[in-house]
Amino acid sequence: MIPSLCLAGFADTSAMYEPMKQTRLARYIDFKGYDFPGFGGQHPLEGATTLTALADRVREVIGKTQVRLVIAHSVASIIASLAIRGLKDHDITLVSLEGNLTKDDAYYSGRAAKYDNAARFKAEFVSLMQEKSLSSPILKRYARMAEKADATAMWELGCDAHRFSQTHHPGELLEACGRVIYVYNPDNCAKSSMDWLAGSGLDTLRLDGASHWPTIDVPGRLSERLMERLLNDVI
Repeated sequence: MIPSLCLAGFADTSAMYEPMKQTRLARYIDFKGYDFPGFGGQHPLEGATTLTALADRVREVIGKTQVRLVIAHSVASIIASLAIRGLKDHDITLVSLEGNLTKDDAYYSGRAAKYDNAARFKAEFVSLMQEKSLSSPILKRYARMAEKADATAMWELGCDAHRFSQTHHPGELLEACGRVIYVYNPDNCAKSSMDWLAGSGLDTLRLDGASHWPTIDVPGRLSERLMERLLNDVI
């Protein structure tokens, strides 16, 4: 079994990867989830919850477990990129599930920058997700995960993701990691990000019709498509 590390996006938990354990890909890959401090029942960091601080934690986990595959969703793609680039030597393939490419991709996490109060941000964010979930079971699950998250950790991470995206190019950071597979449905992504992706050197895997959480709504299709790409590099 290939050791992997599965990272959830903003305010989510690694439970989003559970459906992948029932796919054909699970015959080859050990899907190990890691919940960031402040999310998924873990205690928040003693210091501020920032992209860099979380990347340091991920780098520690990679060092202890000899991970060869990292799967990162949404803003966790930035965290994974920072963690991998901080390693001196690595033999890691990074699968980015609609990870941030430009500043326009911080459309959930970036909302935090509009607030000066963590509790109010979380309350209004969860309320918004619950409202959207009336027509989406996928968002209903996400709203439940966000409701369980630590308010301060959510707010600090969201504000830092917003700041980072204003001064850095997440897509270029991702591209610099080496072996990367970018999974996306263009209907879910900002035009600026799709324009950048078209001119990039990233290996892409297009999943038309999938939600922003393909591990949940199309795990079987995602598994089969990843099998094709990972067969030679990892499996």
